[in-house]
Amino acid sequence: MRNARAARMARDAIDIGGHGVLMVDAHRRIAWRSPQAAAWIAEFFGGDDSACAVWLGTSADEAGDLRTSTLGRHTISARQLGAAGLGETMWLLAVRCDDAPSASRLATASLTPRETEVLSWIAKGKTNRDVGEILGMSPRTVNKHLEHVFEKLGVETRAAAAALASRELG
Repeated sequence: MRNARAARMARDAIDIGGHGVLMVDAHRRIAWRSPQAAAWIAEFFGGDDSACAVWLGTSADEAGDLRTSTLGRHTISARQLGAAGLGETMWLLAVRCDDAPSASRLATASLTPRETEVLSWIAKGKTNRDVGEILGMSPRTVNKHLEHVFEKLGVETRAAAAALASRELG
């Protein structure tokens, strides 16, 4: 039960961060997707996993590879995060509205998935100790992630990072 709870909380943290995650297997089929990714696949590809897999491509690209597709005023982007298991590749999805005034600091910060998870829990008011327990890491590791988050967001305090995340993530 503890493992299931940890997996559910990690999945929820990814969705709260405003991202969706896909796992693509060695046969280029979607093996797993977060709830947010499923919603975006339904919106952009009519719920057709195979069309989404074709959009991601057929070659084994390097981590960091980026794909984009536009539907009306919205653009979906997928960034390959690299190998996640035996023949599986992880993709991070994000959607932005093209008529938005300008890219937000959070969107342009290039946070890693783990930094995004830490920031989302900090924005909810969790302490380093709480975040460490939730994500299975030490409070010192959480602090180290926050140092990188502060630098990437251009803020100096925990409160400023939490306020920025809360404002931009809703």
